[in-house]
Amino acid sequence: MKTIIIGFSKSKKFLPIGSWLIRLFEQTPYSHVYLKFHSESLNRTLIYEAVGSGVRFIGSTAWEQHAQEVASFDVDIIQCNYITLLQYCIDNAGIEYGYMQNIGISLAKLLNLKTNPFQTGKNCSELVSEILKVEGFKPVINKDLITPKDVYNMLKHNK
Repeated sequence: MKTIIIGFSKSKKFLPIGSWLIRLFEQTPYSHVYLKFHSESLNRTLIYEAVGSGVRFIGSTAWEQHAQEVASFDVDIIQCNYITLLQYCIDNAGIEYGYMQNIGISLAKLLNLKTNPFQTGKNCSELVSEILKVEGFKPVINKDLITPKDVYNMLKHNK
């Protein structure tokens, strides 16, 4: 059994407009969701996330320079699923970030749309929800519409 951490954060940047807008729109203290795990072979804690530069791995020390953790959940994963999860992370590293997808989520909520009109790239919530599906979590919303708040509620209710 391995433990991963699903964390929720906000930006430490001066005037983080994107972070501020997401927190305001979602009424949450966080604007971002990410995966954190410890690599025994590298003796490092790694963050896996989707940000403006795309989907990436980053060391925890560098990550803490620009982000503040607000909440987190420990998720236990069986070894074979852990390997599948790491393979997914490696296979998706470098994919472009879904800027327009975030705009589409807002439009879909405001206009009561069932699908996101913009589905290119991946945002942080989509990335983490796909990772959680490996361990049997079932998002209650389309992957192109999921927000950090949806992921938080999924983990809070252990679904």
